[in-house]
Amino acid sequence: MTFQQLPFEIRQKIFRYVLALDEISLQNCSEVCRAWFRDTISMLCETLVVTGNPFAFLSVLSNQTEERNFSRHVKKLQVIHDSRYKDVNMHGQILHYFPSLRELDLSQSSNIISYLESITDRYGDRNIPSLEKIVVGKGFSNQLAYKIYFDCMFSLRHNLRYLELSNLAYSVRHSNTYLCYMRGFTKLTELSITNMKEDAADKKFRMFPVLELIPNLTRFSIKNEFEEGKNVMVTRSSSAPSLYLKLRDATFYVTSFNTFHMEYVLSYFPKKLETFNLTITKVKAEDWIRKSDQVLVQSFAAYLGRTQNVCFSLARFAPILTDSDTVQSIFTPNNLNTYWPFIFDIVGRDRHLSCHISVRLDESFKPCPQNTDSLLIKRNKRNVYLSYILDINNLRERNSQTIPTSIDKLIPLPPHNPSLNKSTIGSIEIFSTPSFLHYIELDESIQLLKSALQEYPRLSYLHFIQYSNNHERYNFKFGYKLEDIEKVGAYEEQIYYDTHSFDLAGKRFKRLNTPTKQNLTFALIEIPWLIAFNLNVIISALPNIEYLKINKCDMRPELDLSNLLDLQYMYKLKTLVFDIGFLRNDSEQNVMVRIEYKKDKISRYYLWRKLPKLLCRFKTERFEMIPADYLEKTNWFGNKKVNTRKTKVLSIKCFDVDEIKLLFEDRVIGRFNKKTS
Repeated sequence: MTFQQLPFEIRQKIFRYVLALDEISLQNCSEVCRAWFRDTISMLCETLVVTGNPFAFLSVLSNQTEERNFSRHVKKLQVIHDSRYKDVNMHGQILHYFPSLRELDLSQSSNIISYLESITDRYGDRNIPSLEKIVVGKGFSNQLAYKIYFDCMFSLRHNLRYLELSNLAYSVRHSNTYLCYMRGFTKLTELSITNMKEDAADKKFRMFPVLELIPNLTRFSIKNEFEEGKNVMVTRSSSAPSLYLKLRDATFYVTSFNTFHMEYVLSYFPKKLETFNLTITKVKAEDWIRKSDQVLVQSFAAYLGRTQNVCFSLARFAPILTDSDTVQSIFTPNNLNTYWPFIFDIVGRDRHLSCHISVRLDESFKPCPQNTDSLLIKRNKRNVYLSYILDINNLRERNSQTIPTSIDKLIPLPPHNPSLNKSTIGSIEIFSTPSFLHYIELDESIQLLKSALQEYPRLSYLHFIQYSNNHERYNFKFGYKLEDIEKVGAYEEQIYYDTHSFDLAGKRFKRLNTPTKQNLTFALIEIPWLIAFNLNVIISALPNIEYLKINKCDMRPELDLSNLLDLQYMYKLKTLVFDIGFLRNDSEQNVMVRIEYKKDKISRYYLWRKLPKLLCRFKTERFEMIPADYLEKTNWFGNKKVNTRKTKVLSIKCFDVDEIKLLFEDRVIGRFNKKTS
């Protein structure tokens, strides 16, 4: 039996598997023969991104042949804004060529209204009978624009499965509100509601009465910046059927989630959801549990524990708050202790979890311009991400005005928990923010590092970012693969503040069964002044480092570099990457690198000669090896002292390093290989 004699469904499954592995491989398959092209074209063209010249695109669509017609297979069309053609209105003609279109993404388009008007005018045309979803992703500036949007959605109400609602205070269709027409969307399964102050918001909005109008709801997202006030709970017997039998994913971004909301979820929502995301934006960190019914909170946490994907966060700052608002609060160790039972119930009782903990040390009175979370709990199957902010002032008061050097003070895990304990935690991040009053000394950071290595036996990733009294940044990263030290950390440049579906990247927070010191073989060190840092501290704490990168370090130009890097006791080090960006002084003419290999008792010398007009612009691979006998003849290291104003001598002492790379402005300008040199 040949491949083409297989049933069409089997061939489709095979090509779907190829697509899941690599889209380029599927494209190569489509070019094998006409039969394979016909089998794969529908998969390759399921999603199409449109940008640029609409005239050229329309010309391509109109010149399609019957055999090479790709547009009839497109199910999702994404339109991206191009400012050069913002006044061109050809959207109705373009949509005419997509009869199988199911989803239209206009979130990045500047011609939303034009597209919506063309769809409304063409309703009933057999060329777009399958359109089920239109994504706009933002509110509308005036009532007329929102009315056009809602009229378009209402014209598709018998097919539409996804609906976005914003500007809830606007009237639609004969001066009525949107609620009058919700029951007309008979096939609606996904709903997104945004009720923000910058839009025309409805201050009396109540989310659950709206959700009850949609019997087949499977996924919803609600973002509401207004307090709902007191609600009256309708009691129902435990045997009564759920209102949301088909519900799988729920996302809340609300100012409060009180007793009424928890009772409603426990009474009416299915017993087990696939995803539950909850962000509470206006509540003190210590108040949410303390002011709620403890039995109800425990039941709610157990409900979240049964959910496959969970995201629970208490936002420290919301965009609507001022710097003086008392809601800007963070945790103290005592307040955090009240949350551990809640955290444990969400995490569950699985002994095979891979857990990541991120601790941010900050000041409670200091305003924060970004949306950070006082507490963030994410669980995706067997991956757990836990992040919280501790008050550094409170820590100093409890520890004689110094930062605790024991990791247990920053991560006060209660004992006897089978899932979230020192054995299941695979990665840790400790991050402090710059402060003029409270800072962390380098010695304190080193003591915290040693404490973490001693207390946590299965770490595969360890990250410390601290600031000195001069706002000098110390960054230490340790991992079991190169990707760990190259990737951006949780608080370094990006903030985990999303309420949508998430992926914790199991490989990133993977817990290994081998000891911590054996796992941490890759290291990144970023310190302001390398001469003030003793590398032997890292060497003694982590003797198995195989890859060391020293980055973004500075050096005073008058200091001697001949005894700068003494790594001869790092016996397992194989790769060294060193940033020589501190050699930016225009007066430097040459750079000599002296590498001493202790194991083989040999030394090698490399000279980089700087051209007069080149200034500090290093070029790749300009280092050239210098024979040792030449150095003896010229007496470079004899009685004649090297002129450091013209030549900097950088000495690297190592045991048996295979490769050394020198970086300048993130470019490799020198690569020294022991075997090939």
